[in-house]
Amino acid sequence: IIQIQLPQNLDIMFIILFFMETGFLLKNSIDENSDKVEKIGICAFFVWSCLIWYRQIYLDIAVRFYPPLSILCAVCGSLCIIQLSKFLECNALINKILSFLGKFSMYLLCIHYLNAYFIEYTTLLNFQGEKLSRLNLALHCFVNVLLHIVILLIFIVLKFFITGIKNKFRNSYQKGL
Repeated sequence: IIQIQLPQNLDIMFIILFFMETGFLLKNSIDENSDKVEKIGICAFFVWSCLIWYRQIYLDIAVRFYPPLSILCAVCGSLCIIQLSKFLECNALINKILSFLGKFSMYLLCIHYLNAYFIEYTTLLNFQGEKLSRLNLALHCFVNVLLHIVILLIFIVLKFFITGIKNKFRNSYQKGL
């Protein structure tokens, strides 16, 4: 209302508190075994997809302007992610993959940030003079995620290899004493 930006983004904290409270209320008010959850999820997906794809309405917290439809879009999108997470949790293979990636999520975040500075792979993947990101955004995202996971796997293998060598030297040094 006042449009004053506070230090450390303290003014953004209030909209985030609204979303945290909304999530807490939704989590505690909906019984997970009821049919109501699926109906709410389907309605939320319909509203969310209509707002995002047909009206291009979304919530950008950084601009500090929160129209009611953008807040509704964010809440519906969150409900869709909650439903997708519950669905993926039932699949054992996907659950193992996501648990593995979650275990190394901080490494993955670092790789993501460093990738933007050091690897300009979009210029390597040119198709008839056009960057991949301009041709197909979904394919660009898929290649980006795949590249991050490959770099993560290489990093994990190197980390375990170096740790193994370090442990061998440590053990041989301790035996020598």
